[in-house]
Amino acid sequence: MSDQKSKDIAFSRPRNWNLAAASRLAFALCLLGLMLAAQSLAQTVTDLYDFTGGSDGWDPNAPMITGPDGSLYGTTLYGGYLNCSAGFGFGCGTVYQLAPSGGQWTESTLYQFQGGKDGSQNYSTLTLDSAGRLYGVTDGGTPWNAVFRLTPGAPGKRWRFNLLYVFKGQRDGGNPLTPLFLDNSGAIYGASQLGGLSGKGCNQQYGCGAIFQLVPPTHPDNPWTAHVLYEFQGASDGGNPSTMIMDSTGTIYGTTSNGGAFNQKCPLGCGVVFQLFPVNGTWAYKVLYTFHGSPHQSPYGNLVEDASGNLLGIASGYPYGYGDIFELSPPAGELGPWTLSWVHHFGIGYPATNLTLGPNGTLYGDIYGDQDLNWGYIFQITPPAQSGGRWTYTTLVDFNKLAYYQNPTGIVVGLQGDLYSPLSGGGYGNGSIVSVVP
Repeated sequence: MSDQKSKDIAFSRPRNWNLAAASRLAFALCLLGLMLAAQSLAQTVTDLYDFTGGSDGWDPNAPMITGPDGSLYGTTLYGGYLNCSAGFGFGCGTVYQLAPSGGQWTESTLYQFQGGKDGSQNYSTLTLDSAGRLYGVTDGGTPWNAVFRLTPGAPGKRWRFNLLYVFKGQRDGGNPLTPLFLDNSGAIYGASQLGGLSGKGCNQQYGCGAIFQLVPPTHPDNPWTAHVLYEFQGASDGGNPSTMIMDSTGTIYGTTSNGGAFNQKCPLGCGVVFQLFPVNGTWAYKVLYTFHGSPHQSPYGNLVEDASGNLLGIASGYPYGYGDIFELSPPAGELGPWTLSWVHHFGIGYPATNLTLGPNGTLYGDIYGDQDLNWGYIFQITPPAQSGGRWTYTTLVDFNKLAYYQNPTGIVVGLQGDLYSPLSGGGYGNGSIVSVVP
């Protein structure tokens, strides 16, 4: 594990290194450091862990989650078991834990994907249950992917990996999204991008996707049972879900990238925001908002719900695809339409990729940027003090000014209100985990 270190600014050393070059670079960096210090970057980025690219993993490319003790859990795209054929020599990825202890952080590799039915190159945002078990989905390994569970072993023993359900790409769906959601009975809920029915607003060959429930068996040796709660038809109901959340009442909210309204801008449909809720032993489906492609279409990324029941998400702009953040508010009574308003327009530039909700309705997010020209940002958007006011956007971290760090891949709010983010680049080039005090 790397030593914990706080850096307001840090720089990577070039490969061709000699004393003269070092002197020139040191002078240039000194000047640049003074210039950047004058800009008074408000937040300090604290390096919690740098991945080595070995058994611990490489390229944490999905948002993390927090445990009740403040531990962070996540997945890496590469690293781990290097001999797996699916990893092309880069490794098949890992599941990791970063645990706080005495002001330091300790990394533990909980599982190394083997490239078989367990999959490889995992993008899962994990789910943690009350027993300390982790849930995610495989990437590869089976044609339509699967849901897995990791169970902690006795102290010093390996975690146990189990495939709970392998999707068939038929009416049960295929290519499930994460995070998954669990109810009090232990049933798992999720959305699958593909499988199910075929329709106008989705790929005719691979289907329009579905919302599913996996019910645990009464005996551990028996298989889990899949139930399809809703099959998208690729029509006005939407097609190919892009995100799903579940609130404390068991109501499901989500977005689809296709279906809804069809026009020249959106030949497969401009996408919708939907609601799925239990009613007398069955499930009722409702479209809350339909995008029309002018000026926005195809909601993507994750969806969050605030304390007032408002839904916040990201939609692509037309025609250039720059993502903007929207707020969808419920009607005052049981009847009436939901109302959409815009929280922030990013305009020309790189779009937001993930959102998370902090205390008092503050919205946090990241902009990944790209691998070459822009190394991304972490931002904060504060809600207005009064209804109808404007949200306030603040860039918390500009990674273009922190050469040691690159490309955030999601924000999670810790127990003390700190922000934690995996970085696809940075560290030794294998990715890092950092914290930011907003």
